[in-house]
Parts: sequence; C-alpha cells; structure tokens
Amino acid sequence: MYRTPATLMGATRGAAAVLLGLAVGFASAATWADDAPPVTIARGDALTIVAGPAAGTAGKRAAELLAEVVKARSGIEWRIVGTAGGAAAIILAVEPAPQTAALPADGYRIDCDAATKRWTVTGATPSGLVAGVGRLMRSIRFENDRVAV
Repeated sequence: MYRTPATLMGATRGAAAVLLGLAVGFASAATWADDAPPVTIARGDALTIVAGPAAGTAGKRAAELLAEVVKARSGIEWRIVGTAGGAAAIILAVEPAPQTAALPADGYRIDCDAATKRWTVTGATPSGLVAGVGRLMRSIRFENDRVAV
C-alpha cells in the first residue's frame, strides 16, 4: 500500500513546512540533467544519505523524509550519516555564495556521478536544499526492491 509522505511523518508543523517546501520546489530555479540515463539502486546496494553540518536542520529533516519515502515505496533502507564514505551516496549541503552564485536565493543544483552512484544536492539556502531534495524525490521511479534515479 502506498502511503503519502504526510502519513509517514505525522501531522507536525515542522513536517508540514518540509512537505510544503518539497511541493513547491518546482518553482525554484535549478540545474538538473534530465537527459542523463537513470541509475538503478537495488536492495543490498550500499547507499547512504549524507546530511552533515552543511545540510543544516532542514536538510536533515529532508534526508529523513527521503529515507522514509524510499523505504515505504520500495522496501529499501537508506541510512542517514554525517560524513560521506566510499559507498554510493546522496550528499545534501547548503552552500552560500560564491559557490552557488549562479543560483537564485532559493535555488538548488543536483549533480550526479553515475559511475560512483553519487548525487550531490546543493541549495543556496536551506529552503533551496529542501526544494532540491523534493525534485530528486519526484524523479525517482520506485519498484519493489529497487529504485531508479
């Protein structure tokens, strides 16, 4: 049975704010390579979500939501860690200018290295990061025991 993210999170104000940020993320200016072939991650593949200090509180909550949605829709568990290791990862970070100077205030950038199965979601602000995670979640195709990003 598919459960909505709201069902997974419960009805708290903080959760509602994250969901609102994810829902309106499409309105933020962003860079994203939609023409890249999807990368498949199956159960047993070691993938972590890296939400270290650069992700901030909003990024950590977005990481939790991403992990909950992936588990509910595919059965795959992605661990949330504070630092990137050698395995495949989704790395979340907020980087103010000059690193994100090309982005508007609430913009984001998503980079993918298909060979290493590493995605980096970078927001110019915390709300930009949340919007970027929302865009990533909307691009995932879910199946039993695997996802394609």
